[in-house]
Amino acid sequence: MGSFQMAVLLLFNSSLRLSHSEIRDHTHLGDKELVKQLQSLVEAKLLNTEVGGSV
Repeated sequence: MGSFQMAVLLLFNSSLRLSHSEIRDHTHLGDKELVKQLQSLVEAKLLNTEVGGSV
């Protein structure tokens, strides 16, 4: 697991649901990099996605 992925997962210590924009605002990752990291976490079944854009 990389540092960016860990930073994303740590956000969920204080919230059960976060939107793409909330994660982007907290991590300051660009959209392309953030999508890459989120996709990796979803594929590893560490995150779930919901209709409407929430992760």
